[in-house]
Amino acid sequence: MQRAILLLLLILSLTLAACGGVAAPLPDLSGTEPAPDIALPTPDGDMLSLSDFRGQVIFLNFWGTYCPPCVAE
Repeated sequence: MQRAILLLLLILSLTLAACGGVAAPLPDLSGTEPAPDIALPTPDGDMLSLSDFRGQVIFLNFWGTYCPPCVAE
């Protein structure tokens, strides 16, 4: 019984050690182009432009009504 527990702990330790690798370096974004200026309607019917948020970090989430997990968000 103890041998099985030791073997299980050894396998678990080796698995965790293998998963703890070096993270991939972040890409250099210094030479990239800015996103194109797009305008989309809001639920109220107003138009919202990407340039309205210049200098701010934003998150755009595009999804479809045919995607139940997307609608649940």
